[in-house]
Formats: sequence, structure tokens, C-alpha cells
Amino acid sequence: PAFSVQYHPEAGPGPHDSRYLFGKFEDLMAAVVGPAGARG
Repeated sequence: PAFSVQYHPEAGPGPHDSRYLFGKFEDLMAAVVGPAGARG
């Protein structure tokens, strides 16, 4: 899975504004790989 995000500097995002994206990426990876890294 791959995706990108662009924030506008004038919006002034902080270091935690993209934290939710890491959770989303983990969910996408888990859906592809499966539990405990098992491939099927």
C-alpha cells in the first residue's frame, strides 16, 4: 500500500498532525500481510 499527503505550510501543521496516517498505514499493511506476518 502507498499513499501520500500534502499539507499547506500556511495551515501550520504540527508534529502530531499526521499521526493518524501511521495508524492507517499499519491497518493497510495488516490487511495485506495478515496476522503475525503470515502470508497465504
